[in-house]
Amino acid sequence: LGDVEVEVRPDWAPLASERFRELVDARFFDDSRLFRVLPGYVAQFGIAGEPAVNKEWLLPKEKRLLDEPRTTTNARGTLSFASGGKNTRTTQIYVNLGDNGGLPNMLDAQGFVPFARVTRGMDLVDK
Repeated sequence: LGDVEVEVRPDWAPLASERFRELVDARFFDDSRLFRVLPGYVAQFGIAGEPAVNKEWLLPKEKRLLDEPRTTTNARGTLSFASGGKNTRTTQIYVNLGDNGGLPNMLDAQGFVPFARVTRGMDLVDK
């Protein structure tokens, strides 16, 4: 496989950027796998390999991130938190495999907020 490097951009989305750093520091993504890959669209991850860890981060309402304004588009290589509605972001993240801000996917209009971008290893994400 290989490594993928990501540049976190607090100027794009400070809450999401801080949450990502929290998850990395807590080693949440250790043993985590991609669980949803739609070629040309998104690759999604963010379910911990350990069920108890998932429970700790997913169930408490105080762990949910408040929505924040989008300052950049869901372009190829950017990362955004997935959500199931207003103020529901927790741990699941997707990498945009294509430019998904506008038609046909319209992720910008749906409120998905990029907080980082892949700086090295996008070829691995594409696989």
